[in-house]
Amino acid sequence: MAMAMDILEDKLSPSTVGETANDVLRQQAVMLYRSFRSAAFGTVLASTFLVFVLWPHFSHATLLAWLIGMQAIVAGRAIQAHRLKGFLASAPGRERLHAWIRHFSYGLLLAGLHWGGTAFLFMSPENVSAAMFLLLVLTGVAASASILHTSLPATAVPFIALVLIPVAVRMYAFENVGSYASVAVLGFLLLLWAAARRGHRMLWNSIAVGLDNERLQHAIMADKLAAEGALRAAAQEYQEVFAHITDGLILIDVRDDASFRVAGANAAMAQIVGVPVESAIGKTFGELVEPELASQAEANYRRCVDLGDPIHYESEFRRSGVVRHFDSMLVPMSDGAGRVFRVIGIHRDITERKQLEVALAAREREFRTLVENSPEVIIRYDRDLRRVFSNPAFDQLLGVLPGETRGKEVSCCWAPRNISVDEFEAILQRVFASCRPEECLLEFRDERGSLVCLNYRLVPEFGLDGQVESVLGFGHNVSALKRQEALGRAKVHILERLGQGAELSEVLELVTALLEQESPGYLCSIMLLDEAGERLHIAAAASLPEKYCRAIEGVRIGDGIGSCGTAAWSGKEVFVENIATHPYWASYRDLPLKCGLRACWSFPIADSGGKVLGVFGIYRREPGLPSEAELESIRQAHHLAMVAIERNRIEAKLKYQASFDALTGLPNRSLFYIRLRDEMLRAARTGHGGALLFIDLDRFKEVNDSLGHESGDSLLVEAAERIRAQVRASDLVARLGGDEFVVVLPDVRAPEHLGLLAQAIVDALVVPFVLDGHQAYVSASVGIACYPQDAEDADILLSCADKAMYVAKELGRNGFCFFTESMQTSADYRLKLSHDLRSALADGQLLLHYQPIVEVESGRVVKAEALLRWRHPQRGMVPPDQFIHLAEETGLIHAIGDWVFQQAALTARDWAARMPAGAADCQISVNMSPRQFVKDGSEAGWLDYLKSIGLDPRYIGLEITEGLLLDERLHVAERLAAFRASGIQISLDDFGTGYSAMAYLKKYPIDYLKIDRTFVRDLVSDSGDRAIAQAMIFMASQLGLKTVAEGVETAEQRDLLQSFGCDLIQGYYYARPLPRDEFMAYLEQANVLSLPVA
Repeated sequence: MAMAMDILEDKLSPSTVGETANDVLRQQAVMLYRSFRSAAFGTVLASTFLVFVLWPHFSHATLLAWLIGMQAIVAGRAIQAHRLKGFLASAPGRERLHAWIRHFSYGLLLAGLHWGGTAFLFMSPENVSAAMFLLLVLTGVAASASILHTSLPATAVPFIALVLIPVAVRMYAFENVGSYASVAVLGFLLLLWAAARRGHRMLWNSIAVGLDNERLQHAIMADKLAAEGALRAAAQEYQEVFAHITDGLILIDVRDDASFRVAGANAAMAQIVGVPVESAIGKTFGELVEPELASQAEANYRRCVDLGDPIHYESEFRRSGVVRHFDSMLVPMSDGAGRVFRVIGIHRDITERKQLEVALAAREREFRTLVENSPEVIIRYDRDLRRVFSNPAFDQLLGVLPGETRGKEVSCCWAPRNISVDEFEAILQRVFASCRPEECLLEFRDERGSLVCLNYRLVPEFGLDGQVESVLGFGHNVSALKRQEALGRAKVHILERLGQGAELSEVLELVTALLEQESPGYLCSIMLLDEAGERLHIAAAASLPEKYCRAIEGVRIGDGIGSCGTAAWSGKEVFVENIATHPYWASYRDLPLKCGLRACWSFPIADSGGKVLGVFGIYRREPGLPSEAELESIRQAHHLAMVAIERNRIEAKLKYQASFDALTGLPNRSLFYIRLRDEMLRAARTGHGGALLFIDLDRFKEVNDSLGHESGDSLLVEAAERIRAQVRASDLVARLGGDEFVVVLPDVRAPEHLGLLAQAIVDALVVPFVLDGHQAYVSASVGIACYPQDAEDADILLSCADKAMYVAKELGRNGFCFFTESMQTSADYRLKLSHDLRSALADGQLLLHYQPIVEVESGRVVKAEALLRWRHPQRGMVPPDQFIHLAEETGLIHAIGDWVFQQAALTARDWAARMPAGAADCQISVNMSPRQFVKDGSEAGWLDYLKSIGLDPRYIGLEITEGLLLDERLHVAERLAAFRASGIQISLDDFGTGYSAMAYLKKYPIDYLKIDRTFVRDLVSDSGDRAIAQAMIFMASQLGLKTVAEGVETAEQRDLLQSFGCDLIQGYYYARPLPRDEFMAYLEQANVLSLPVA
C-alpha cells in the first residue's frame, strides 16, 4: 500500500492525492474482489485435480482432510468477498477499507500456508513423479498468485513464499538434483517477487493515470455544466431584467429601406405607449403613437443611426390628455461592417422629478420670500469675514439702507455693546476652523433706546469638497424673553421681600426702579388711594422731582384732574401724549412743564373685585405714546405692583381675620386669650385686679333654628353692639363662638360695680330683637369671675366664668352669678352626669312614666302624657330638668327620643287593646324637642314604626313648644302636615310662656293648647291668672282647638277651669306620673278598662 501511495504521489498532483486516497483503496478492494473469483475457481480446480492425481499414492484420509481444509478456506474467503459488494455500497471510509483489505490478506496468507503444507505432506523422494507433479502445481499456484494479486504485493509475496519455500526445503532432500531443484525454486521465487513488484508498479501507474483522466473528465463536464447553467441564468436574468425593469426598453430594427420597426419591448414600454408588447412587434412609430410624437421619435432615432453614437435627450409624451416627461437614451448596435442594424431605446419616466423641480423652484421662491420678510436676522459671512448677504430685518434693525453692509467687513456698522468686534471675529474664525456651530448673545440699543437682545447662532456651510465655504448667522430676537426673565427675577426678588416682611413702599420702589431700568427715560410713580377713596398719596416716586412730588401728594381724584386723578376716578387707563396740550392738564400743566415732564400715562391699580386701590403713573420728558412692546413691559410692572398691593391688603386682612370675628367684628378667641393674659400679667405687676364676664344668650338656638341662620347672625351682631355699648372703651368685648361672648374688665377697683354692669348687660339683651319683621326674644345668662382672686391662669379663669354662667342658667336664666367654689362641684357633677347619660339608654336606666289626662265633662281618662325618667344606679332618680338639656347638647336626644316614641307606642297599643267596645279613643302624647323635630326623616321613621307594630296613628299625639312654630322654613310645615295627615294629633305645650304668636295657631295644624302650670298654680287667688286662663280657653274654642290645663292640684282649680270651658285636665289632683304597670292598674280602677277575661 505504501508503494501504491508513492506511485500516486508521483503521478497525481499534491492537491489530488489527498482527495483520491479513498478512491485508491476502493479501487484496490474492487481489484482484489475481481481477482478472487479467478483465484477461488483455480484453487478449487487445482486442489481437486491434485487430490485426484495423488489418490493412488497417499492416504485417502489425509488427502480428503487436506482437500476439505482447502475448500473451507476458499469458502471463508468467498463469504468475505461477497460481503464486500454490500460494504462498498455504503461508501465506507478509509479505516473500514483498510480493515477489509487486512482481513482479505489474512485469508490469502492462510491459503498460502495450506498450499505450503502440501509439500511436507505429499512431496517425498520415494515418489518422484508425484513430487514433480506437485512441484508443477505449486509453482503454478505461486505464479497465478503473483499475477492475480499484483494489486496487493505486501500479501502476494508472502503467499508465494509460503507456497514455494516448503517446496524448496523438500526438494533439497532429493538426491542428485535436490540442491539444484531447491535453488531453482528459490530463483523462481525471486523471479515471481520481481515480477509481482514490477506488475504492481505498472498496475498502479495505470490506476493513477485512469484516476487523473477520470477527474479531468469530471472537471471538464462540471465546467461545461456550470457554463451552460450560467448562460441559462444570464439569459433568464436578462429576460427578467428586460421584462421587469421600470424604465421603458424598446428594440428598433433599422431595415434596408431605412425604415424603423419594433423588434422588442418590455412591459414598461408597452405601458407607456398603451399597446401590448405582442401587438407592438413589427410596427412603426406612426402605427403606435400620434403622428406628431411619431415624427419626433423617428427624428431622434434617425439622428442616432446617422451619428453612430449614443444620444441623450429629454422629451414629453402625451397620451389621453396626460403629459409625461422622459429622460431618453438611444444606443446604436452595429454589425461587423459598422452598419447600424438596431437601436436600443431606454426611456426613463422623470415626470415626478420634473414636478419636484417645479416644486423646488416654487419652494426656492418661497424661501427667498421668507428670508427677505423674516423678522429674524440672517447674514452670510465669507472666509474673509465679510457680509456677503443680509436680509432686510438686519438692515432695519441697524437703520441702514438695504444692501448697504453687503461686502463690508464685520466692523462696519457694529452695534453690540456686550461683545467687541475682535471677540466676534474670533468666534467666526473658530466656526470656520472647527466646522461646528456656535452661539453668542448680542445686545445693543435701538433707535428708541430700548434694549435689543439677539440670540445669534453661527452655522458652517460646506462646499462640494467638504470644506467650510461660508458661515450663516441666524439672529433670533429674544428681547422680550430677556425682559421677561429680568421681570421674573425682579418679581421673585420682590415676592421674596414681601415674604420677608418688607414694607410696601420698599417693594413698590423696587417695581418702579425695575421699569425705569428696562426703559430709560421713564419716570415712574405709584400712588395709593386713602380709605375714603378720595385722595391719592405717593407710595413710590424716587425719580420724580421732589418739588413735583410735594405738589401732587394728597391730590383729589376726579374727572379731568390730571392723568392719575382721572384714571383713579374712572378706573380706566389714561394716555396723555402731550401735557402741554391735553385738557386734563389745563389747570395743572405749569408745574410738570417746569419740571421737564411732557407726557404721562396712568394705569389704575385695582383688586380682584375691581375696586381701585391706586394708580401707576409713567412720565416722559418727550411727548409721545407707548409702543406695544412698551405697553407690555408697563403692564407687567403694573401687574407686579398690583400683586404687591393686593398681597399687602390680604395680609392685613388675614391678620385681622386671625384676631377678629368675621361676623361681629369683635376680637375672637385667639386675640381674647392674648389680651386676657396680658391683662392678668399687668394686674400681677400693678396689684390691680380685674374681672371676666362670660355671657351666653338664652334660647338663641331656638331662634336660630326657628327663624333661620341669617336672622340668628343678625341677632348676634346686634347683641354684640348692645354689650359693647354697656362697657368702657378700655374694656375688651370678644366673641368666643356661637352665642357666647366674654368681657375682660381690667383695673376693677370697685368689685361691687360688677353686678350692676352684669345686670345692665342682661337688661340690654332682654329687649326684643326685630329680625326681618319678626320680634325675637332672648335673654342672657352671665357668669362673673375675678382675677387674681378666682384664678391666676387665663384658662382656669375662663372655666370659672363659664361655670358661673351655667349656674345662672340653672337659676332661671336672664340673670348673672359670681363664681364660687361650690360651682366647681356643680360643674363636675354636670360633666359626670353627661358622661353617664351616654350609657343610660343601652344599660336600661331610662324609663317612662305616664300621667293621666282626664276629660272634664265625662271624668274619664282619655289621654296620657309620656314623661321620661332616669334611674341612675348610684344617684337614684335624676330629675328631667337635669339631663334633658344635656341630651340636647350632646345629640343623644335623637336616640332617646326614638326610644321614648317606641315605648309610648307599645303602651298605647296595649291600652287600645283593653278599651271596652264603644269606648272613646285613647291617646298617649310624646314630647318632641325642636332639636329632635328638625332632624331629617324623623317623621318617616316614626310612622313606619307605628305601621310595623300595627298601631293606628290616632292613638299617638305629639307635644311641641311654641318656639318651633316661629320657624318659617318649609320643612317644618311639611313635617307637621305629614304627622297631622297620618292621624297623629299635635299639642302646643307650655302655651303662654314664650312668644305666644297667635297667628301661628291658625297657620299650623294644632289640635290642643296646653295651658302652662304657671297660670294654673295661682288660678284661685290671682285674678290676672284667671283672666289669662279664661282668655286662652276662649281663644282656643274660637279656633276650634281643645285645651289641656297642666298642674291642676285642687278641686277649686278644676271647678274654675271647667267653668271656663276647659276640655281636659292634667295634674296631681287626679294622679302623679306613674310607671307603666301602675298606670295600667290606675286605668282599671278608674273603670276605664274592661277587666281581663279569665
